[in-house]
Amino acid sequence: MDYRNLKNPIVMKIVQNAIKFDNDLLKNEEVVKILLKKEKIKLNEDEQKLLEEIFEKLHLAKDNIQLSKN
Repeated sequence: MDYRNLKNPIVMKIVQNAIKFDNDLLKNEEVVKILLKKEKIKLNEDEQKLLEEIFEKLHLAKDNIQLSKN
């Protein structure tokens, strides 16, 4: 795939970084476009709380990975 043909610079940068970091999922331009597609999502209070917990755990995992690299 010629990445210069990608029209969206954000998609292009994500795909380039996916190649750099060997992330197979994000190497796919269509997957990236789907993930970036803006869509209004309505969540109830319980769903919002669960989503908040997921992001807190992801943030903690990211911090732990960064600490282990140092």
